[in-house]
Amino acid sequence: MHLLRIETNKMLKVFVHEQKLHDFIVYGDKYLICGDELGEIYIWDISSIQGQENENQEEESKESGSYIKFKAHDKRIKQIQIVKYENMDYLITCSSDGFIKIWDVLYLVQKDQKITGSQDLGDKVESVFKINSRERICCMEVNNLKVEKKKNEDNKEQDEQKEEKEVENKEKKNKKKKKVVEPKMKKKKSKGNTPSAIPKTEIPQEVKKKIKKKKLGIKKTK
Repeated sequence: MHLLRIETNKMLKVFVHEQKLHDFIVYGDKYLICGDELGEIYIWDISSIQGQENENQEEESKESGSYIKFKAHDKRIKQIQIVKYENMDYLITCSSDGFIKIWDVLYLVQKDQKITGSQDLGDKVESVFKINSRERICCMEVNNLKVEKKKNEDNKEQDEQKEEKEVENKEKKNKKKKKVVEPKMKKKKSKGNTPSAIPKTEIPQEVKKKIKKKKLGIKKTK
């Protein structure tokens, strides 16, 4: 694989792979990630060679730079992509062995900003997630928009739940503050609806005397 400067069309570096390459991707303008025929991933450090031009374009050395290598699949790697999720970058690979795998191996280059020498990790690197399609995969497509949309939906739901809790807490506090003992009001007896409310009429004196005489007359007869 040749790294060229576009402005001058001059070669900066030649990366030599023993096996056929099927896909590659540049990560962060510092790393070149390649997938080969044997299912191996190479992460080349290109940060130190971008400003150097190699006048001898025919020169190809197997000591062609610093890299990290690991076994990702049992068969050829057909495609490589990088996706960003929750402030983390993940490497996604698909292979003719039918597997799609997600790796967090990018932490290797994020910790050490510069790769020194050649590091062969073999099969010690494990994927964080894998899918077995049971088919011979030729290509894949990763939609970053869906990932970001799902992330935004999750954040929106969390914000709504947080707001609801805050409103509930405020209402509880307000209820506690407004709790005042109200004095019991005496019930006023309604006038005019009960028999006791019927106004009393005065009996004339003449009528009272007649009643007394009748009572006395009745007693005498007895």
